[in-house]
Amino acid sequence: MSASAAARPGILKIGTWPTIVAVYFYGICGAATVAKLIPLVGDMAHDFGVDPAAFGWLVALIALPAAILAIPSGLVVDRFGPRRVLLGAALTGIASNLLYYTASSVPMLQAARLLEGAAIVHIYTAGPVLMMATPDAGRRTSAMTLWATYAPVGTALGLTIAGIFAETAGWRG
Repeated sequence: MSASAAARPGILKIGTWPTIVAVYFYGICGAATVAKLIPLVGDMAHDFGVDPAAFGWLVALIALPAAILAIPSGLVVDRFGPRRVLLGAALTGIASNLLYYTASSVPMLQAARLLEGAAIVHIYTAGPVLMMATPDAGRRTSAMTLWATYAPVGTALGLTIAGIFAETAGWRG
């Protein structure tokens, strides 16, 4: 990474604390998506007739894109850069949540879950790459230490927020 690339103005400027925190937030959101459906089992059973086996499959379906796209995601990050990939992943995550919100059938929920899985695999690939590009070694170490906590924080956040809205009229929101 050249000094001019690190100093280039714009969104997600490499090595700055706002960027490090933003990337960390991406990781938290990704981990939250993995867990967010669990408290909503009753809502999905009621609104979509999802039985326990179908619900288990829906929860697990988010991992399928990671199994298929992990290595290709690394190639995408190499080709387009971590900033572009993270921004694309954010847009994909927004699209998947809009699909959840408007879903009228289980196949639509499954499509949303697969799309969401594609978004988070790119977050999990591009996030550490962007943090490792931090030119200052001390800040890079702190950034990666912070990154190491995204999974438990995101899982707790996803379970908590979904739990708050479970079995309410606004569970989809």
